[in-house]
Amino acid sequence: LARAPATARFVTTKLARHFVSDDPPKALVDRCADKFSKTDGDIRETVGCIVTSPEFFSRAAYRAKVKTPFELVASALRAVNAQPDTTPRTSQIVARLGQPIFGRQTPDGWPDRGDAWMNTGAILNRINFGLSLAAGQVPDATLDNWPDYASLSKQPRAQQVDGVVKSMLGGQVSTETRQVLMSGENPMLSKSANDVNGMAVLDDSSSMMTGGRAGRQQGKIEPGKGFPRGRGAQIPGFGRPVNLQGLPQVVGLALGAPEFQRR
Repeated sequence: LARAPATARFVTTKLARHFVSDDPPKALVDRCADKFSKTDGDIRETVGCIVTSPEFFSRAAYRAKVKTPFELVASALRAVNAQPDTTPRTSQIVARLGQPIFGRQTPDGWPDRGDAWMNTGAILNRINFGLSLAAGQVPDATLDNWPDYASLSKQPRAQQVDGVVKSMLGGQVSTETRQVLMSGENPMLSKSANDVNGMAVLDDSSSMMTGGRAGRQQGKIEPGKGFPRGRGAQIPGFGRPVNLQGLPQVVGLALGAPEFQRR
C-alpha cells in the first residue's frame, strides 16, 4: 500500500496543498509524487521537492493560502510579541473562530482549504479578533511588548501605517488596505451594523457559529485586493466593545487585513 502510485499522489497532493495552494499545479504533484516513490516514501525528500520548486516560489503561490483560525491566532500573538498564555483562554478564542483544538469530530482532520474557513461571518469575526487583541482583551497580549510600539506611537498616522505594514504585513499591501489603515474605518460594517464603538453587534441569526444566513454567504479574501464588504456577526461571547484610536487602531485593523489573513 505504501508503495502504490495512488498513495504517492495522495500524500504529495496534501503536502503541496498545504505549502503551495489549495489547488496545487498538477506538474508539481506529479514531479514530487515521483520523488516520493523513488525514495520509498521519504517525507523529508518529498517536502524538499515541494519547497524548492519553482511553483513554491511563484507569484501565484504568494499569499495564496488562507490561515486557519489556529494559524491566525498564533501569528497575531507572535506579531505583537505576546507572552505565552498558560490558561485555556487563548485556545477558547481559536475555538470561537471555528477550529476547536482537538475538536474535529471526524478523523480526517481540519480542512486545509480556504473555502472551509472563509465566509462573511468568519471574516468579520477575524476583524473583531484583531481589534480585541489591539485593545488588550487577549490574555498576555499587550502592544507594550511589541518592539516597534514605543517609537511608532509618537509618529504621524502615515508613518504609523508604514511601520505596521513593514512589521506585520511583509511590507506590501493593496491600495484598499492602506486606505482602511489610514482612515480607521472598519470596512465590513455599515453604520447601522455597528455599535457606538465600531464593533459588530451580535446577531445570532447571522452568526457563523449557528449556521445562519451570513454564515452561508461566501465572503472571499482575494490576493492583492482589499477588505471584502458585507455584514456578519461578532463572535458569540467574544470581546467587549472597543474604541481604538491612533496606533492601536492601525494594528487592530492590520491584523484583520486580507494580507494578514493569508500565509
